[in-house]
Order: sequence, then structure tokens, then C-alpha cells
Amino acid sequence: MQDLNTRLHTILDAHIAHSVEDLEHKTCSCAHIMASSRGDMIADIAQGYTQLEPHKEPLTQMPPIFDLASVTKCLVPATLAMIAVDQNLCTLDTPLDQLIPGWSTPETMPQATLLDLLNHSSGLPAWHKYYEDYPFPPKLEDLATLRKTILKRVIATPRKAPRTDYAYSDLGYIAIMALLEDLFEDTLDNLADKLIFQPLKMEQTRYINLTKTRPLPWTLEQVVATECTPERGTVRGIVHDENTHLLGGVSGHAGVFGSAADLCSFGTHLLAIDAGTITSPLVSQDTLRLFWSRKTMSATGHHLAGWDTPSGQRSSAGRGFTRGRTVGHLGFTGTSIWLERDTQTCAVLLTNRVHPTRENKGILDLRIAVHESILNH
Repeated sequence: MQDLNTRLHTILDAHIAHSVEDLEHKTCSCAHIMASSRGDMIADIAQGYTQLEPHKEPLTQMPPIFDLASVTKCLVPATLAMIAVDQNLCTLDTPLDQLIPGWSTPETMPQATLLDLLNHSSGLPAWHKYYEDYPFPPKLEDLATLRKTILKRVIATPRKAPRTDYAYSDLGYIAIMALLEDLFEDTLDNLADKLIFQPLKMEQTRYINLTKTRPLPWTLEQVVATECTPERGTVRGIVHDENTHLLGGVSGHAGVFGSAADLCSFGTHLLAIDAGTITSPLVSQDTLRLFWSRKTMSATGHHLAGWDTPSGQRSSAGRGFTRGRTVGHLGFTGTSIWLERDTQTCAVLLTNRVHPTRENKGILDLRIAVHESILNH
């Protein structure tokens, strides 16, 4: 473990900035790496600054809490969809007309299914900047109305025929939120707490619901800052994704804040289910393996049912994570989780590569270096 941690320290030293000017050739101000193999911890490195702007704050309180961004997709809606399948509330093939109130399909178009949403082949477009359609940042008293309005707009969005095109769609995961809330008759943040975070003792992982007053399991000083903008100032303790902000901080495509330890526990738990080495699984082995099966991948994409796979000539998972046996997900803020099924390796990398600006592009090199070190330890 020491040799691997030493290598990871060296990698982070090369990528962590100590000043805003330093970011011209470095990647982020803060990072936490955790990795496990067959349930045993093999790496745990955290270093850097929780923010550089408007003033520098060193990382002094552990664990650092990061905005997980799109890692939310595999953590919450994909897992809740597995639980729904286990409870016979739906199947991957259930038409969306039966699952989402207000969703309708023209007679000339095939029915889209839950799987089509999960693997980004539902026909919905990738994105819409709703935050440009309304005053932003929104007023607290407007959030409840905005949420209802945006959900209706997403569900009514013109779309292509399902399974004819692949579009990595945040709109699809906003629609999944509506689907899950209707199936389970509760809000997405409550469902995540009750059905995922609490059972797995993920005590440092939560949505920050802007419409609720509730204590959080961390201090603001632990939360790692993301972007700095004229409209929002330094974004810290509030979701980075603007559309999720309009939705009150809770969405299927983004919104969860958490620690590397919690995310590593989640990944290790799923690998143990896959290997059949756990007695109280969160979901059944059959359902997990179905969601991770290559047959759930769209014809033109690289996502399975809620999970990504290594793709492209330079995958962020590096060369050690076996293609065809690896699942994971990336987050726009500089976060990721990769699970290698054959070696039962879970690698979590959390950074704030969008601080103080999203224009920093160094995250790919950092991800590859970290993951290749972990698989070659």
C-alpha cells in the first residue's frame, strides 16, 4: 500500500495547484483518491486546498466533500431502478408511457423504455440550458414552481425515435427522476437516503435540497469549492450544475455531494454482490448483472443501464481496467468511479477541476495516471 500511495502522492503533486496562476499547467486545487481490491483498501490519498478563490483555504478537515456531478447517475437513479426491478415495480422493457405521467408516444413512433432512458437512447436530446430561460440564480421561493415547470418541459420535449441515436442525455435522467418518484411515491433525495445511503452507512453522502431545512453531516469548511462566476460567486455548498440548481438541488443527473470513502464503499458493495461474497446485498445479483450486461448497451453508444464503460482510444480508466469487464461513471466537476469486475477493484477519484473555472482540461491525464497506477500496484 505504501508504494502505491507514494506513487499517487507524486501524481497529485504534479496536478494540484497551489495558486490560481498555477492552474495554467495544473488540474485542480483538491483531490481525494481511494481504491480497494477484493474489499481491502489499497489507496487513500487526500491533499490540496478546498478553494483558491476568493482566498486560499488548505484542506484541514476530513473527509473533503465533493460535488459528485454526473456520478449521481450511477449512484442514485441507476441503483433505484435496480431496486424497482427487484421489487417488480417495472422491468427494463417497461414502456415509458406506463411509467412517466404525461409521457406520450406518437402512433408512428416505437415506444421508449426504461432501458432507453438509462443507456441514453430514448430519443431525448442531450441538454437544454433551462437556467437561461429563467432568472438565475433562482430565488428560494421560486424553486418549487420551477421544478414542476422544468419537469413538464422535459417530458414534453420533442424527441427522435428511440434506439435510433445515442445522445448522452441529462434530460433523460431528469425524466428518470420523475419516473422513480412516481414509482416509489417519494422524493428522489428521500429515496436515496432511505434505500441507498442509510443501508450502506454512507454517512457523508447527501443531496443538498435547497427547499428543505435539514442538518447536513459535514461543515462548510469540508466542502470543496467548484466554479467562481459573476452571477454566483464562489460555488461552495450548493450544486455546480445550473439546471439542478433550478430543480432545487435534487435531480437524477446531478446533485449528490459525498466523500471518497462513501463512494468507495458503494462500489465495493456492488462488486461483492457481483462476486457473490455478500450476505445482505442492496440489490440482487441477477439484477445487478443484468444492468451491467453488454446487452443493455445501445447500438451506437457506450453506456449500459445507468453505467458507463471505457471507450475511445484514451479512456479515462486507463489501460489496466479491462474493457468489457469494467463499469463506471464520470462527473463534470472532475469526479469518477471505475469498477473492474475480474480483480474486484474499485477506484474513486474526486477533484474540483472546475475551480475556479470549467475551462481547465487537465483532468484526463490525471485520471489515466491514477487509474493505471492503481491497476498496476
